[in-house]
Amino acid sequence: MASVWDSKDTVIECLECMMRVDEKWPGVNDEERMEIYSLLRYVKVQLRSVIEARDVPWGAFREAMDLMAHASHNLNLLHLAHYTRRLSHLERELRAATTDEGWDAYLEIDTLKSDEAARRAAPRCARCACTHERCDQFMTSRSS
Repeated sequence: MASVWDSKDTVIECLECMMRVDEKWPGVNDEERMEIYSLLRYVKVQLRSVIEARDVPWGAFREAMDLMAHASHNLNLLHLAHYTRRLSHLERELRAATTDEGWDAYLEIDTLKSDEAARRAAPRCARCACTHERCDQFMTSRSS
């Protein structure tokens, strides 16, 4: 019976941590962002122990799964925010070091690479596969 109460206590503790994360989230600075990251990692570790445990009551299991999804979503948002900040910083550095023509050329190259990556990632149509292959060969030879 101790594991039942332990799992409920763990879920309640994680819920309180997630409430703190939700309170801090808007307008955080770098230090607070690191604190949120640590809290989210802690929550995920604690919830994993509840989710993987035996004889956990269905309600505690379900709440742990919901909290895990919420924590994972917040971690993804943190990673995306970090990626976006880093990319913006690098773009500012590049912009400061290049002329307008160089910047325009960089943006054109970046657009072409993004379009090419999206085109290659698109699923192929089974009935038109041969046409797409010829188009791919043409596009690859023209872009290189």
